[in-house]
Amino acid sequence: MDVKRIAIVYPFDSYETVPCVCSLIDVAREKGFEVDIYLKSGKNHSDSALHEDGLSIIRYSLFEENLGIFSRFYIVRLFFCIIRKFSDKTADSRIYEQIVTACKSRSYLCIVGVEPEGLHIAKVVSYKCGVRFYYWSLELLFSGELPGIRWKLIKKQEIKESAQSYRVLIQDKERAAKLSEINDIPEDKFIFIPNSPVLRAEPGKTGYWHNKFDLNDNTKIVLYSGGIKDWSLIDLIAGTVSAWPEEWIFVIHCVEGNGSISNDIKNKFGSDRIRFSGETVPPEMFGELISSADIGIAFYGEYRGPFGLSNIKYIGLSSGKISYYMRCGIPVIVNSWPSVSKYVAEYRTGVVCDGRLDIASAIELIMNDYKGYSQRARSFFKDILDPLGGIERFISTL
Repeated sequence: MDVKRIAIVYPFDSYETVPCVCSLIDVAREKGFEVDIYLKSGKNHSDSALHEDGLSIIRYSLFEENLGIFSRFYIVRLFFCIIRKFSDKTADSRIYEQIVTACKSRSYLCIVGVEPEGLHIAKVVSYKCGVRFYYWSLELLFSGELPGIRWKLIKKQEIKESAQSYRVLIQDKERAAKLSEINDIPEDKFIFIPNSPVLRAEPGKTGYWHNKFDLNDNTKIVLYSGGIKDWSLIDLIAGTVSAWPEEWIFVIHCVEGNGSISNDIKNKFGSDRIRFSGETVPPEMFGELISSADIGIAFYGEYRGPFGLSNIKYIGLSSGKISYYMRCGIPVIVNSWPSVSKYVAEYRTGVVCDGRLDIASAIELIMNDYKGYSQRARSFFKDILDPLGGIERFISTL
């Protein structure tokens, strides 16, 4: 019996915090596919391959990232970016050959390149092996918002290579329309996979946070789970906690970079109503962590960077934290700037703070119809956010 295999080039050192990638891998394995995922080497990871049932994790690194302190210099990265734009025969050829060898011996049905770096590697290997390559766009790059020459070159390369790909995976129709416009990609080329976990047995309510922090049974929890960056507006949220109903606390769960940021917030606001969690939680426990909250919160603001501004404004169905909240039937509070607020308002899965409504008032509104908001959140996940349909469509094109 022939084995069906898929290769994914994911240009980061870990994929476990991106629900849609986890979902595609899980569903593909359940349907009898083997998945090889090529991840970047990281400081906490060796270059050795990891193999388990239906999944192989293989590490790679770009040439300039092995140059020690010199890899930090912008001019070094710009140099290699220019070289890659005009030639595939670079110092990274060993990466291509590594995947080409695997492609020939393991007979991949396709190669999926994630983000522009993964796309480029997938395209080169595809041409060498005659295998279809797909582009998976997680973040949108808008040419007029990119800082410096290096990112503009990356964008030009992405425009060319995304048009050459067999299909483009993206989170939703709104983001597809934007990418179609700026990269000149036909709209029928897109496959929509929301950034969500697949709907399994719904996690039941547990006392995860109450047990962890030894909380009173009457204590209610607003949860922020995810990365804390400039765009997360975490300071703005934390600054309002003192005005919330007295039985409510704010729990911030963030593994990456949690220490310094949590100390900054503690020093700034000094409240025992703000609790921090920084431990890594196994994927199978994440639903328990989310479902133990009463309300989920996700604010998004603009910041100056390659993935700031419009990429965040048109976030649509790409918010992993909101997907997890909805799957567990946790009502959400969002700000009005990002496009996900349109879904929250239209489907009444939570409350939008638009400047006229503060977080404390949003909490009271939700609690006045908690069961209704919770049921609508679950329905929204089943009808809109469940990625299974998009993943099955992707598989049907192989």
